[in-house]
Amino acid sequence: MFDLEKTKIIVKTKRGYEKVTASLIEDLIPGCKTLPNPLNYSGLVLVSTDERDAERLIKENIPEAEKVLPVKVVCKADMDEMISNIDSIIEDVNGRFAVRTRRRGRHGFSSIDVNVAL
Repeated sequence: MFDLEKTKIIVKTKRGYEKVTASLIEDLIPGCKTLPNPLNYSGLVLVSTDERDAERLIKENIPEAEKVLPVKVVCKADMDEMISNIDSIIEDVNGRFAVRTRRRGRHGFSSIDVNVAL
């Protein structure tokens, strides 16, 4: 079973290619675990691995991977928890940064609320 808390990479792919992309990633990185269509969100594959170069390997070897996003922090979809976790992300940023959100699912807050709060 895939543990969402151990997600290290989010891979964005075309809808319908999630299982193929997940299989290719598992073949490329021995010992990794993948979850295509997490929580029924199409176009996504979650990757859990201890491989240091996993992000680079996926970008260079998996053409189905349209975007490869490293996961810095995993938290619940709760505004207070997101705000408390932002400090650990900001420490790694030198200079300016932007927050871009995409709403997935139902929450008591909007994407704009997240952008303003963070």
